Amino acid sequence: YLSSMTVSLFYPILAHFAVNTVVYIAVQVFTKRDNSWVDALWGPMQFTVNAVIFYLRTQDGEGITPRMLLISIPVFIWGLRLAVYICVRHKAEDYRYKKMRLGWEEGGTFSYYFQAYMWVFVMQGVFALINGASVIYVNLASSEKDP
Repeated sequence: YLSSMTVSLFYPILAHFAVNTVVYIAVQVFTKRDNSWVDALWGPMQFTVNAVIFYLRTQDGEGITPRMLLISIPVFIWGLRLAVYICVRHKAEDYRYKKMRLGWEEGGTFSYYFQAYMWVFVMQGVFALINGASVIYVNLASSEKDP
């Protein structure tokens, strides 16, 4: 399957980490370093990679298969529900993120920004890719020829 794919993982993963980076910057600027907002990003993280795959497949002429829709629509609904639930419930910085933030701030400004980005936003991004790997695979490898 994978050898016949024309859509690469490069642009979907690039878009995934670009969105995480934009949210990281917004969190640092607008929420007084409340990194616990990354939890609300979990749902959309599952959607971003697959949305880019859908776009690339339509541009390459491969199209979107029923199998892709069948696996992606529930993930999109789950992700949207999770994001809304966490956003509505978010009242203050989660104590776990606060503890990490305070420790990182002791190392100075650069230490804080670097560690917050790597340990929160990049790491969550990697975990989201691992978590969504089966959906990503189906969306990459699905073909109209499949039974």
